[in-house]
Amino acid sequence: MMIDDAQAQETAAMARGSEQNSPVLRYGAEIDAAASGRTKTEVPLTMDAVITRENLMLAYQRVVENKGAAGIDNLSVSELKPWLKAHWPSVRAALIAGRYLPRRIRKVDIPKPNGGIRTLGIPTVVDRLIQQAIAQVLTLKVEPGFSISSYGFRPHRNAWQAVRQAQQYIQSGKRWAYEHLARLGGWKDTKRTGRASVKVLWEGWFKLQTILEGYDLARALEADL
Repeated sequence: MMIDDAQAQETAAMARGSEQNSPVLRYGAEIDAAASGRTKTEVPLTMDAVITRENLMLAYQRVVENKGAAGIDNLSVSELKPWLKAHWPSVRAALIAGRYLPRRIRKVDIPKPNGGIRTLGIPTVVDRLIQQAIAQVLTLKVEPGFSISSYGFRPHRNAWQAVRQAQQYIQSGKRWAYEHLARLGGWKDTKRTGRASVKVLWEGWFKLQTILEGYDLARALEADL
């Protein structure tokens, strides 16, 4: 789907002057902190780190590989590269100045095979690129501190590994499962520095999604035992 000049200009204008953020993040980073050779404390959590050429090239590669539909501006993944050549300087300036405004999420309802509707939120490809770039920096920063028992939305880990680990615990004689969803905190900046804040921008996209299959599994195991 081709994007017309008016839509392209609107997207560029949104990047140039704004002070609001929109929710929902659905794209993660497949990046290994250990392989990078950098420790948690060595990774700078700044917009300057996000917009380095190396980080952006990796983010672009991920977005292209993931493909996906266009957002509300109708800009497709195949059109992203030429769009960036024309508009990236203004987007970069907006990010550095803290004036970047993510576009609204495109809402798409998909019928489920067994009935009902699944609602998806699709960001624009430009927002997906920036989200991915931020996710890569955040992953390098926080991944080393995660629990070895954490399997959700982490590089090289998945739900099946968690199930296999649970099976091993059961086979070893363990009979109790403990679930705790901690309240997220510490994301808001308490001091204005005049520089763009990665945390504030990320906060605008971030939406906590709780998956209860593990809890239901624990309840079922308890009932069987």
